[in-house]
Amino acid sequence: MSAFLALVACAAPALPQTVEYTVVDLSLDLPLTPAQQPVYPVSRASGLNAAGAVVVTGHRTDGRTDAVVWDAGAVDVVPLVDGVLPTGIDGARNTGGIRTAARPGWYVGPAGPVCVPEPVWCTSSLYFYATSRVLALEEGGRFTGDLSVPAPPGSGIPYLPQVEAYSASFNGGALQVTRLGTFNGLSTVGWGINELGEVAGVAGTATSAQPVVYRQGQFFPLPVLRLAQNRATALNTVGQVVGYVSDALPSPGFNACEGAVWGVTDPTAPTLLTIGQWSGSNSTALQDINDAGVAVGFAAFNQVSVEVWRRAVRWDATRGVVALDTLLGPGSQWEISEASAINAAGQITATGRLAGSLPRAIRLDPVVAPGLTHGGGHHSGGPVRRAPVRRVQ
Repeated sequence: MSAFLALVACAAPALPQTVEYTVVDLSLDLPLTPAQQPVYPVSRASGLNAAGAVVVTGHRTDGRTDAVVWDAGAVDVVPLVDGVLPTGIDGARNTGGIRTAARPGWYVGPAGPVCVPEPVWCTSSLYFYATSRVLALEEGGRFTGDLSVPAPPGSGIPYLPQVEAYSASFNGGALQVTRLGTFNGLSTVGWGINELGEVAGVAGTATSAQPVVYRQGQFFPLPVLRLAQNRATALNTVGQVVGYVSDALPSPGFNACEGAVWGVTDPTAPTLLTIGQWSGSNSTALQDINDAGVAVGFAAFNQVSVEVWRRAVRWDATRGVVALDTLLGPGSQWEISEASAINAAGQITATGRLAGSLPRAIRLDPVVAPGLTHGGGHHSGGPVRRAPVRRVQ
């Protein structure tokens, strides 16, 4: 495999503000307790679809988390009671993620919540052996993650320690799961999926991970720098994959990495471009990319095991790395710590806070974006109201 490595120098923080966004504060629509206190004092935006609907992780005061779908100001709470971490939302407002109690994956579609890949996993005692996670959804309804590899007959255990990536969807009300297999004998995990059914992910372990892309019915390895803590997290439909690669020996407690953009138009000869660092950071990563080649993620500075600061960033090949909260216009008081997703219209899901506030879920809307229809909600400076709360049945 040939690989072309192009290293990009750190972008200066004072780039011209050629793109500006308005903030839609999703937390203002989330439910209140009878005492008029927020049910979710902390909320984080986890993903959005093409229409601008957002899935939010709502953090309760008792430590549990809920998946909350926000759509044009209306709110649906997903009825999974043991704590969930949502990871995405598709064009039909179906969601998926990880249940935090037993760790099986879940998917909420037209028929309600199901476990992935088999409902029996929800009621069996095999949680010790079985892993199933829903880690990403695409607009058309397919989703990916990882599943435990079944053990051979006669093994005495139902599953092997290995996992493999999969692609799944509901067709005619039936769940169809395609296991994508391992790569060179290594476990695989799908971290992102696009509208073509292609998957971005890793092969290996958490401490020795080879980024891979699944295209044309097989896995292809992606180039890295010098070390083994790497991840491909998302991909668009025009041959770009994003994630991060390790560039220096990690200090105890954090991974010194750089955001990565791989070109996979020819997956047999992928290219790697790294985005460098931003304004003194020692770790950057990209979480998502749209077909216009605009990616979002974060830059952070760590000291040993303590993260001192984190800022959400936007990247494209022309402007390089820019902190998103510098693109909100003069006088903005928002500090945005992480961006999780971007759609075709350029809307971005992120987590931010105002002075003295806890982190809250927000959506950033481009001030000028052809074809963009703002999906309601509280834009910065707008009036305060609360939408009716519905529960997904």
